[in-house]
Amino acid sequence: MTDKEKLLQIAAKLLERTRAGTIEWDETADEATFETSMAKYSVNVTCAVEEGGPMVTLAVLNDKGNKIEKLSDFADDQKGNVLAQLYELARRKALRVDESLDDLLHTLDAS
Repeated sequence: MTDKEKLLQIAAKLLERTRAGTIEWDETADEATFETSMAKYSVNVTCAVEEGGPMVTLAVLNDKGNKIEKLSDFADDQKGNVLAQLYELARRKALRVDESLDDLLHTLDAS
């Protein structure tokens, strides 16, 4: 299995576990980067605007914070784009989008 295949498999497993609610994502100093940590590794997903459109990058870091490997792909609207789906879900979880919108609706209803 190539490194790219392994990284795509990692991204798919992260997406699955994030959907299941068993992985938490955190904000970072960069507003376009979100991170999750495990025992010996951390993973971050970033979205940046490139000439061809938004580019999502998945990076795996070791326990010292050194980047081991990364995988990038354009974030098009295809359902099969695992990196784009992972980025969007990680962003929503880290920023607590659902809870924030529900809270705002509750506040507006109460006033």
